[in-house]
Amino acid sequence: MLEQRLTGGQLATAISNAVVRRMAEVSGRGPSRARTTLGADTIFVVVEDTLTRAERELVRIGDQELVLRLRESLQRAMHESLDNDIERLTGRPVIGFMSTNNIDPDLAVEVFVLGPGATNGRTTSGDSAA
Repeated sequence: MLEQRLTGGQLATAISNAVVRRMAEVSGRGPSRARTTLGADTIFVVVEDTLTRAERELVRIGDQELVLRLRESLQRAMHESLDNDIERLTGRPVIGFMSTNNIDPDLAVEVFVLGPGATNGRTTSGDSAA
């Protein structure tokens, strides 16, 4: 029995949902919005409104660097699970992962570089709102 793979906007939305879910599992709160852009060998997921109440309070008292270091650690903690989600959804190996955060505005980006495999050759986007 062949498994039907998602493509285009459906795949982008499934990836957005997976990233939001993983971020919520690790940090206790997921972003309020995620937008995924699919390239031939890359996936970009931009998330908005990611900071927890505690992180916002740390930013308010001037501890932005502490929050960024914490977020970097959380990204390392979810790296393997995110890679597994992307591989399951795309059917392709993740050969590179990069992630960074921005405090103001409250944004983060997760970048996945995919190894060889079937592609649809198109660039598409999909949204997920919490």
